[in-house]
Formats: sequence, structure tokens, C-alpha cells
Amino acid sequence: MRLIAIPLVVLLAAPVASTAQDRARPPPPASASSTPEPAGAPAATPAETRPARPPPSSSASRPPRPPPDQGGPPPGHVGPPPPGGWAPPPPVYYPPPFWWGFGWGWGYYPLYPYYGDPMPGYAVATSPPADQVAAIVRAIGAVGSGDSSAVGMAFVVDSSRGGFDLSFDAFAPGQGGVMAGGLNSSQDAYGLGSGHFAYPILEGATYRVRLQAGASWLSVPPSPYGGQADALGFDLGGSANLGLFGPIGLEGHAHYTPYPVQIVDLRAAVALRAGQFALLGGYRVIDVAQDSRTGPAARFEGPEFGLGFIF
Repeated sequence: MRLIAIPLVVLLAAPVASTAQDRARPPPPASASSTPEPAGAPAATPAETRPARPPPSSSASRPPRPPPDQGGPPPGHVGPPPPGGWAPPPPVYYPPPFWWGFGWGWGYYPLYPYYGDPMPGYAVATSPPADQVAAIVRAIGAVGSGDSSAVGMAFVVDSSRGGFDLSFDAFAPGQGGVMAGGLNSSQDAYGLGSGHFAYPILEGATYRVRLQAGASWLSVPPSPYGGQADALGFDLGGSANLGLFGPIGLEGHAHYTPYPVQIVDLRAAVALRAGQFALLGGYRVIDVAQDSRTGPAARFEGPEFGLGFIF
């Protein structure tokens, strides 16, 4: 019995001795960063020493987020977004001048800023004019020396990938030829018609140069040299348009028929563009070589005036 009672007493006395030892141990020293409390102040609890947590912000004080379908702020902007978020501005269109058109290549158009569509971030993208096909109708009249004169019509279809033209001119030569008078009737005038396929070899924002190949037809009225004569031959040449400034541009062509009758057709004009219309003023030369069927050489040259319509 004594052997069993001694261990039980030791086990019961161990917690009591440990508690007494903890009470006798001195408190730990205060840290250097802590502030000594004044005498008589109540001891602070751990909950009172913690800083107060700020209340959660309400949704009304937060800046609104932009909707997902709207763009971001403009470049270089600093600051909060406006109420409702960012949105691209509406497109701004400036009224074009009276000579506005498709492009210098196939008309008489200005160097003018292209219209742009607003993009995300308020960026404005510039793009060249669309590759449009233009149809041009031209009517001209020219006056040469003496009683010589000329009238003509032309129809042109042009684009950056190619085109064609058809033209017809009636003229009374100022030098040579089989005629003794002017344009009294259709039977008293020379007739020159031509048709070409055109292919641009040089082009840009303000110019276009084309190679042309086709055929020409010459009609000579009846005369003491013989009856009416016609000649059909192969024709080569080129044409060009050049924009200068504002509504003013240059245009012209050079055609040559080597056989069966040599024919040279030259034209240069200044164009003043106004909407779809253009006023033309220039110089025209038509030279027909001597031939056994069409008679002596004939030549017309003189100032040219006309009107062009683009659609």
C-alpha cells in the first residue's frame, strides 16, 4: 500500500508546484517601442490596442466602370473617367470643297484630307479613296486657222486596273487636205475615230499614266481627188492625268497610227473641276500623212475648249 500511495501524491502535487512557480516568476520587460502608460490608467486589453478598421466603401463612391462595348480614354488623358464611362466621340465631317471627287488618277480632283472613321481610343484612321471605276464623257470644240475647226466626243471608262476609251472627231484641216471650205455638213469634214484599251503603268495620289492600244478609223470626204475614202489601222499611244493644286489638273493623250495611213493625234488640256463637271481648255493637233487613197496631207491644229462630266 505504501508503494502505491507515494506515486499518487507526487502526481497530485506536480500541478500545484508549477502554478506557484509561474506566479513567482517576474513579468517580461516592456519593449522599447511601447509607450509607458500613465499611473492609475487601466490596463489596455489586446482588442483596444489594434487600429480601427475603416468601414467598407459604398458603391456610390466608386468611379463607374466603362461598359465592355465602349472604348478607353483618349491618349494622354489623366484623371477619373466621366460618369457613364468612356465612349468614342461621334464622327466629325468637314464639308468638302466644290471640286471634291474620287482621286486625281481619273479626274480633276484636289489634294484633300480623306475622311476617317472614329476608332477605339479616339484614334482616327485615314484610308485612301476606294478603287472606283469612273466613266467620263467629254465634248470639245476647237478652232484653227482660217475656216478650220473641229468638234468631238469621247467616252472613257477608267480605273486603277485598266479601262478603255472611244472617241470621234470631225475636223476641217487648216493646212492641205481635200476640202475647200469648213464644216458645212458631215460630208464636208474629215472624220477620225479611235478606240483603245488602257493599262496604267504609273499612278499615285495625284497622277496616272496609261499605255493604250487599239485601232483608228479615218474617213475622207469626196473631192476632186476621188470619192469618199476610209482607212482602218492599228493605233498605239498613251494618256495621262496630273493634279496640280486645288481643282486644277492637266490631262492629255498622244496617239499614232503607222499603217495604212500615218496619223498623229495630240491633245493637252487644263481642267477646272467643279463637282462632277470639269471645264476644259487646251490645244489639239491632228496630222494626216499623204496617201494614194486618202489624198494629200492634211493638218488641223488650234485651241480646244470643252466640258467633261464624270459619273
